[in-house]
Amino acid sequence: METILYATDFSDNAEKALIAAINLAKASDAQLTLLHVFDLPVGWDYPRLQDTPGMEDDLKQKLENLFNRHAKGKAKELNVSFQVVENTSIAYGIISVINELQADLVVVGSRGESKAKEIIVGSTTKALVREAPCPVYAVPAQATAAAPEKVLYATDFYEADLAAIQKLVDFLKPFSPDITVVHVSLPGEARDETKMEWFKGLVQEQVSYDKMTFQVLLADDIYERLTSYISQYKFDLLVMLEKGPVGALERLFHKDLVTKMEFKTSQPVLSFNEKYLQLLERDWYDVE
Repeated sequence: METILYATDFSDNAEKALIAAINLAKASDAQLTLLHVFDLPVGWDYPRLQDTPGMEDDLKQKLENLFNRHAKGKAKELNVSFQVVENTSIAYGIISVINELQADLVVVGSRGESKAKEIIVGSTTKALVREAPCPVYAVPAQATAAAPEKVLYATDFYEADLAAIQKLVDFLKPFSPDITVVHVSLPGEARDETKMEWFKGLVQEQVSYDKMTFQVLLADDIYERLTSYISQYKFDLLVMLEKGPVGALERLFHKDLVTKMEFKTSQPVLSFNEKYLQLLERDWYDVE
């Protein structure tokens, strides 16, 4: 991992995500860029609404102050930069910088300060999860700042899961976490144990990592079972594949499911979208 982008709306909820981004950048020896996207017509609280350069300077200084407050003794060990972008769409402002930097990962907080814009959660997060040309690491304010030690990857046995698991191992190898690959089986899916053995064989054939286990869970409700499993075994990172226009992670943000998915407020979620993985696979073949 060479480049990590951290996007913030300066809310308290987004600050825990910065600590995670700093830890990831330090462990991976990656370039870290702090980004704020603003929309001039919204106004904010700036006295010089027509002075865009002056506003950008103020916001860059605010980013630098934010970084120095949280980096502490790690500041000199990191290669860090600061960027401010004006865009009427927060999500697509972030995506434009991902493309510009060719970022390997974007880190965001999972709740934002602005209800009108839903800067980090809601429509912006959904757009990033669906469209970002890199994985999205969403960190809630209640998450611990510690490096990931126990990781849960939820699978439905998609082919793209293989590429996602490989990238997950690449990202987290500096932390050497235990990774559990889990599938929640609904009533009537009796062959899922057999599918898991098949999938386990594929993963072990293609991914070199010896701290990975595989588990099938039985449940009537996928989300309630995942919630209890995460709580019981104290996983500190949930990883999922976002497949198609309405994938697993998008459903986590559905209004009717927010209260059920209690883990969303305490564990970070790392999402890989299928579009990104397909582009990545194509690039691998082009290199070969």
